[in-house]
Amino acid sequence: MTFNKQFNFEQSAAVDDENLIYVSATYLLMMLPLLDEYEIDQISYFADEGVDVTKLGDIGYQIPNKVSCILWQKLFDFTQDENIGIKAGRFASPKIFNILGPSMGLTQTPLEGMETMFRFFRLFSNAARMYLVRIKAGYRLQINVLTNLEVPKANIDAFFSAFITICRQHYGDDFSPMSMKVPYPEIKDKTYFQRFFRCPVEVSANKLEMVFAKDMLERKVSSMTGFGSGLLPTVSTKALKDGLKKIDKYHLIDQVKILVKQNLATDEASITNIAARLHMSERTLQRRLASHEYNFRNLTEDCRHELALDYVPNSDLSLTDISHLLGFSNYNNFARAFKRWTGSSPKSYQSFNG
Repeated sequence: MTFNKQFNFEQSAAVDDENLIYVSATYLLMMLPLLDEYEIDQISYFADEGVDVTKLGDIGYQIPNKVSCILWQKLFDFTQDENIGIKAGRFASPKIFNILGPSMGLTQTPLEGMETMFRFFRLFSNAARMYLVRIKAGYRLQINVLTNLEVPKANIDAFFSAFITICRQHYGDDFSPMSMKVPYPEIKDKTYFQRFFRCPVEVSANKLEMVFAKDMLERKVSSMTGFGSGLLPTVSTKALKDGLKKIDKYHLIDQVKILVKQNLATDEASITNIAARLHMSERTLQRRLASHEYNFRNLTEDCRHELALDYVPNSDLSLTDISHLLGFSNYNNFARAFKRWTGSSPKSYQSFNG
């Protein structure tokens, strides 16, 4: 079975540029025990995709979602184990969902914990949105995927199983959904799947969802789980909001820089076009940049500076071609800017560093 099949998710407002979609690197922590079990070198496994394994526990370390998908697909390719995602999820601890995992255990009911997680989900990733919908049978958890990437089955299984594992750590080992829907054409080992989730599963549903009983989500968290388990640090609403503000800052700056760098050589790097690509008005973009002590002109200058330091010593292009790639009208304007940035001319810098 080819697990990197493009599942036909019901997508909602998918992000145009996959480089702008991120996931917290803490999500990959649950891979580590399996890499050890299969005697796969952790450092090279992650380094091959540009990920620093020593920083996986850093809640501020984000990686592109497409890199995460590659790593999950590689894990299946190495092991050829259809259940590898669920097995990874069994190793999950609250920290794999960044500070959202611990925060879920600081509420009085599972319902409040889930609502907190979904409200601040961007602290973990912007690759999906999660919703709880009240239905007659209880509550439906729905996941809307905001990426056009091919999502490996191992990745989906790992997310679902990690979510349930952490809920069981917080809310009790009997915590389980009533039913599930997954977008797979088949599950070869359905017994293993249902043994873990303890519910029936519907395949080929073109959906990612779970249904929970009303009393399962509205019951009070006992002192033996949640608050009294010793699993949790103190995570306040203020800490979550501060974390979200920090993520928003770096995410916005990264978004704008990626789009500016991609369009410097064309006429598309204006604030009007960049704002449109980010689905906001020019005024809103200016205001949000200003709230982080940036303005569009300075940020564009930073992009040119960063690219110049990469192109000049490393590229086979002529300096004139590089100046055009960076959006300068002529080489002389580029040379003046480069000397302002580095204190030397492009030719001198190239000779010394090339």
